[in-house]
Amino acid sequence: MGVPALNEDIYYGILRELYGRSDVSAVMLASRTFYSIGVNRLLRMGVYIYSDDELVSFCSFMKCNFLDMNKVSNQLRELTISFDWNKDEPDSDDSDDDNRETDEDDSDYGDSDEASADEHEATSCDAGNDSDYSDSDRTRSDKAYGSEDEAESDEDDLQAYETREPLRGAPFLVPVLRCLTNLQVLTMEYCETLLKYDKRLIDAFSAFTTLQELHIVGFGLRTYCIVTNLRSDLLKVDIDCGYY
Repeated sequence: MGVPALNEDIYYGILRELYGRSDVSAVMLASRTFYSIGVNRLLRMGVYIYSDDELVSFCSFMKCNFLDMNKVSNQLRELTISFDWNKDEPDSDDSDDDNRETDEDDSDYGDSDEASADEHEATSCDAGNDSDYSDSDRTRSDKAYGSEDEAESDEDDLQAYETREPLRGAPFLVPVLRCLTNLQVLTMEYCETLLKYDKRLIDAFSAFTTLQELHIVGFGLRTYCIVTNLRSDLLKVDIDCGYY
């Protein structure tokens, strides 16, 4: 006697009761039916990308389930892409906390890069020379050491900023955007750097015809090209016009 097959509505009803992406992903591993239905469930929950690793993971997911099968996706209705490069600027407030240890919550898609400043040890004066070393001289010496340390720290931060790895997910995002046929809400935060890595992204974003809401933070020249060439009839626009 064969095992009775469940209707797909039952599978979808189970997944619909799950509100966490990690929970849906875990159930998708139970069977092929759960996986195929889970793909739709995940996309309908919206996609929120905050790092290059997450961008690569999302593009790989879309390639496996849609692009490789020559399918389009009408399930994804809300997409958020946010790359706040300001936190990596050499003048960021984070550079002032080199001596403070912090525990950061890494995303599920990869490890975050950590930069630490060089530690400098000041040699102490001999006891016999303390009498000849006045407080004013000590203050001037401390300031000199501090200025040198700050200069070296700024130089290290600038070198790390200029030599950081480019976004790996930028070229993979182009075909993914082209297969989204029902995207209604698009949020782009600080995406000028992302758009710089692949010029085709501007045309890909501008080609959307189904958008109803557009939210932009960190407005720049490349983002301006998207807004002026967008083919959608927007119902709601929220743009931070501060140049990024």
